[in-house]
Amino acid sequence: MKKSFTKSAVRQILSNKSRFIAIFAIVLIGVGFFAGLLAAGDDMRLGADLYYDDYHLMDYRLISTYGFSDRDIAALSDMEGIHVYPSYFSDFIVTSDGTEMVGRAYSYNPEYDINTPYLVSGRFPENENECLVISSAFSEDMLGKTITLSLDEEDGIGDILKQQEFTVVGIFYSPMYVSATQYGSTTISTGKISTILLLPEECFQSEYYTEIYVRFDALEDVSSYSSEYDELSEALSEEVENRLAGRTFIRLQEIKADMTEQLNQAKEELADAEQRRDAEFADAELQLYDAKKQLDDAKAKLEEAKAEIEQGKQDLTSGREEFEEEIAEAEKQIEQAKNTIADYEDEYRRGMEQYEQGASEYEAGLSAAEQLKSYIAYLTGIYGEEDSRVVSAQEQYDALSEELSAAKIKLDKAYHQLTEAKKEIDNATEEFNRARRELPKRKTEAEEQFAEAESQLIQAEAEYNEGLAEYEENLSKYNEEYETFLTEAGKADAEIEDARSQIAEAEEALNELEEPKYYVYDRSSNSAYTEYGQNAERIDNIAKIFPAFFLLVAMLVSLTTMTRMVEDDRTQIGTIKALGYNNAAVVKKYMLYALTATVSGAVLGVLIGFVLFPNIIVRAYGILYQIPYVATPFVWSIAVPSILVAVACIAITVWFTVRSYARELPARLMRPGTPPKGKKVWVEKIPFLWNALSFTGKVSARNIFRYKKRMLMTSIGIAGCTALILTGFGVKDSIGDIVELQYSELWNYDALVVLNDPEDEQSLSYIESTLASYSEDSSSLEVMQKTVTAENDSSEAEVNLLSAKDVDTLKTMLTLRTRRGHELLSLDDSGVIITEKLATLLDLSVGDSISIQTEGKSVALPITGIAENYVYHYVYMTSGVYQKYFGEDFSPNSLLLRYETENEDALVSDILKDDNVLALTRSAEIRTGFADIMGVMDAVVLVLILSAGALAFIVLYNLTNINISERIREIATLKVLGFRSREVTMYIFRENIVLTLIGSLCGLVGGRLLTSFVIQTAEIDIVMFGRSVSVWSYLFALLLTFAFSIIATFIMKPKLDKISMTESLKSVE
Repeated sequence: MKKSFTKSAVRQILSNKSRFIAIFAIVLIGVGFFAGLLAAGDDMRLGADLYYDDYHLMDYRLISTYGFSDRDIAALSDMEGIHVYPSYFSDFIVTSDGTEMVGRAYSYNPEYDINTPYLVSGRFPENENECLVISSAFSEDMLGKTITLSLDEEDGIGDILKQQEFTVVGIFYSPMYVSATQYGSTTISTGKISTILLLPEECFQSEYYTEIYVRFDALEDVSSYSSEYDELSEALSEEVENRLAGRTFIRLQEIKADMTEQLNQAKEELADAEQRRDAEFADAELQLYDAKKQLDDAKAKLEEAKAEIEQGKQDLTSGREEFEEEIAEAEKQIEQAKNTIADYEDEYRRGMEQYEQGASEYEAGLSAAEQLKSYIAYLTGIYGEEDSRVVSAQEQYDALSEELSAAKIKLDKAYHQLTEAKKEIDNATEEFNRARRELPKRKTEAEEQFAEAESQLIQAEAEYNEGLAEYEENLSKYNEEYETFLTEAGKADAEIEDARSQIAEAEEALNELEEPKYYVYDRSSNSAYTEYGQNAERIDNIAKIFPAFFLLVAMLVSLTTMTRMVEDDRTQIGTIKALGYNNAAVVKKYMLYALTATVSGAVLGVLIGFVLFPNIIVRAYGILYQIPYVATPFVWSIAVPSILVAVACIAITVWFTVRSYARELPARLMRPGTPPKGKKVWVEKIPFLWNALSFTGKVSARNIFRYKKRMLMTSIGIAGCTALILTGFGVKDSIGDIVELQYSELWNYDALVVLNDPEDEQSLSYIESTLASYSEDSSSLEVMQKTVTAENDSSEAEVNLLSAKDVDTLKTMLTLRTRRGHELLSLDDSGVIITEKLATLLDLSVGDSISIQTEGKSVALPITGIAENYVYHYVYMTSGVYQKYFGEDFSPNSLLLRYETENEDALVSDILKDDNVLALTRSAEIRTGFADIMGVMDAVVLVLILSAGALAFIVLYNLTNINISERIREIATLKVLGFRSREVTMYIFRENIVLTLIGSLCGLVGGRLLTSFVIQTAEIDIVMFGRSVSVWSYLFALLLTFAFSIIATFIMKPKLDKISMTESLKSVE
């Protein structure tokens, strides 16, 4: 009997395999999604933690205002369980193949077990001129290429690095920079760090270390994102801070001693330089005095020689004057003849030029006539002599020929006149030459007399000029030497004065020297590390409710399937009991069927879910984060409860359902159950609606509302699926709204500038002028920002306090409004405006007071408004409110900037050249980074939507299959009555559509409520998701549900077609 019972159980599975598979699939998806999503957040943290452990992510990063000495390192190294790694870093402009960007270079020591680079490709540096570049868009195809490091034009890198050029030998990931896109900000160039470099430590040349990385043995085996790690890290951080606090005075004395030694050395060098300068200048002045005396003597002798030469010249001149008077008349006559000849020659030359020009024009006319003649011949050959064009051309040719003839006559006449003029010029010239030949003879005698005198003068003058040249050369050398002396003296004086000034500044700096400040930054200060943990937390928050509801729907449909299966098998239960089986055996049979499907589906779902969903989510975040580890362990603490919940739900349902039937008599069970009492359905009570229905429509309406249990269970299943789909779309809408709302509607400023000295008027003026030079429509606002703690009796939150004096300008920078109704809020001296998420966390409302803890005191501020805000917590107030409640002067430390420019990089670069600017953050960069994170969240939400869609399809398929299976005799009867296949299909399809509509509409309502619950649960403390759900999401959820219902109906159509009409003749007795 036991053997036959087992066969019966197996036969039960085979005969109802569609329901078995449906239960198996629903449980598999439900449990798999539930377990996988619950494990995803932990798997994200585990993969990251394994990466941090294997590649030794620092526990702390230490920074000092004066750097670190070996004594600092020794003081830290004495702590128990600590590992200290001093290092260097600096920011540079990185250039490769014409591409320029800002990079941060860290020293690389292969012996250090801290922040170990994960080599993606290539190899580690082996020489000083080799480096690693972090994996990014910039590093693609960088292996083997040379990069050049530089600073701004006026700054060199010689004080930082030994060389500028490096060869890229490897691409790496860094556990310290897990973000794939965000590397921080700087104060050089564009202000945005775009790449990270690792350079051999020996390349850096600095007297002090710029930072120290620390690891503790106590933290090594503690999970990075756990509360245990945070608590222990905070405690150890205090120990490090206390240890460094004991070094402040000692370090100050060390720095003062070093500076005093350097000052004394500088003073000694200055004294030596002054002595050398005085001695060298005394020698130079003596040499210059001797040279000047020699030049003065030479100048006196030259003046005497010059006087004698002048006297000789006067005597020679007087003799020449007498001779000139004698020949003056002759020269006059000759000059007159010469002028006459010159006039003739000029006239002849002009005439000749005119003649040549006329001849040239005549030749050009002849050439034109020949061309015209050829053209006439050409036209005559084509058109004939009578053609108007030929006649016109001929007339032009005749006219030109007449003009050329006249010109020829004129040229001949001119030539004749020129010939006669030439003869006259030749005659005059002959007479002139004859006179000139006589004149030299008369001059010869006089010239011979003057020759000897001139020779003597020339010799004397040559000697004088030679002496003068020598004098001038020596004078020039003297002047050059004197100028050089003055220049060198000026340089030496300037250098000495500069040295004195530097010594004075160094003495002043020494007197004003303050104790060094040490900053201890733990892992939470690393934004990428923190953001990754927050993203894992978001996944955890989503997993708190969505998978549970998902599993609930899956279990509900599975329960429906088993309940209706047991109801359908009442006659079989009666038969089994009649054959002698007891109630326990009956329960066992159905329990075996249900648990076989449930356990196998749950186990397989857990196995798939633990691998599939964490992998999808982790790899989706791989777009933003460079974490090469993906950990998907089997989590018993999730797997066992997930399976037990599924098994318990099904087992309890089967137990109570079968027990209720098993208690009845076999004879009663073997008869069909009493059908619902036939009575009017509510549609019949509305005459105009009932009369409008066709016969089949009325039958469908009676079937739907007569079998209320079937309608209710089907509608609930469809409603659950629609709610899940809408929730997926709603979460996507809520997450997608954040970026646009926060960075386009609420925050209107373009950049935030943090200042070192807010009272530096020159700096503020420079920023204003720079801003105006790039953007005509620009503005700036001085604000005071500080981080404070807001608290109530049970919780606290880190808050950004922002105060401004110019409230009108603040309104252009920030939009303070309510989320509901978008009513603008007024910021005045009556109180503060806080952001909505902060108000929710601390349970505050308008009229309450918010308690602010800062610098050891508590301040209660009245709340006058709650503003819409989605990222971080803010408390906005006027400068008057700050001064009134904090008892301090309003001291702005930042600037909010608004501008419109196409050259933002150049604007930012120019602003960062101001030494008073500590940092500049662009709103566009924050928006991009946040949008990237939200984009990954969209991918995660898409997984939710697809999973919900898959579950919805299987649920609808299963419900449709059950409806058809329960109504085989009814459908067969319809066929006997003459219903065609299409009509039967539409009969079932019509009912499914109505039930789908009812369930979908209920599901939209439930989905909206579930969306709100999931959104509020999934938020982390510093982020508020949007609260609106797009109309399109409602539409998509509705359409998908209907699509799945229609597809399921048509998939079941072959089953409808296979139902034989003989089924209606079978007795159920």
